[in-house]
Amino acid sequence: MSSQLPVSVKNILILITVVFIVIGITVITLSITNIRTLSRSASEIQSITQSRVVQDFEAEKILENSQYANLKFHGVLGYTQQQSLELLDSNMPLPPEEVQVIDLAYGKTLQIFWKNPQPTPTAVRIYRSIEKGTLGERIAEVPTSDTVWLDEELENGQTYYYTLRSTLTQGTTTVESLNEEQVAGIPTDTHAPLSPSDITLKNNIDDTSIIIRWKAPKDKDLAGVNIYRSDTRGEVGQKIVSELTQIEYFDKNLKTGKEYFYTVTSVDTSGNESPKDTAFSVTGKTNPFIP
Repeated sequence: MSSQLPVSVKNILILITVVFIVIGITVITLSITNIRTLSRSASEIQSITQSRVVQDFEAEKILENSQYANLKFHGVLGYTQQQSLELLDSNMPLPPEEVQVIDLAYGKTLQIFWKNPQPTPTAVRIYRSIEKGTLGERIAEVPTSDTVWLDEELENGQTYYYTLRSTLTQGTTTVESLNEEQVAGIPTDTHAPLSPSDITLKNNIDDTSIIIRWKAPKDKDLAGVNIYRSDTRGEVGQKIVSELTQIEYFDKNLKTGKEYFYTVTSVDTSGNESPKDTAFSVTGKTNPFIP
């Protein structure tokens, strides 16, 4: 008996060791299979459409018929991917399409264009921000009969970011769409203002001064008019007045009997100036300046 007992214990220990080895191999095999399955499932889910994913969730009673979902992918440690499903209202309209922001180069103004999605929503809301990725403030709600909006009174050189959302109103309930991709624009001013019109030159009664009168253009960013004087026909000459806001000017202390030539231009707050078409003298000829 005493000689057989160690052998039996030894056999039991060997058997236990074999069992643990088999269990360990099985666990490792299952872990590798699960990792492969997770990776395969992630790539398979990426290849199917959102509607298919929604159908799968509806089959499992996760989604109700009054909802639909927005599928998102999230990287996890660089090995596999997780998916999240955001439940959304089935009445939610699609966002506006083909959004563009155009700088008209007239200063302080950007024009926004878009295409309405189908089915057509009730209106389009326009949000503006000076920080990228931020929704900002709602500046307009435009009926879908229009697909353009003029944003005015902006700061030249500042970057503005626009987000457009569709809305659908049913009774007293309004549902807003998800965001379309944010679009940016920078207002600039490279266009000259309109030229002064109805320019007249007249000798004053003292024979040493000339009265220049004009009608100012209606540009919103008009800073005033510049007046140039020359002793030679066809030359612009020297600027004698800058950004004058009145509609007439007395040029004094001139030489009696000498002929003077004047050019009157408009200038805006960005420094853009209308063309310098030279004027005739005060001898009675009309000014050829084209307004």
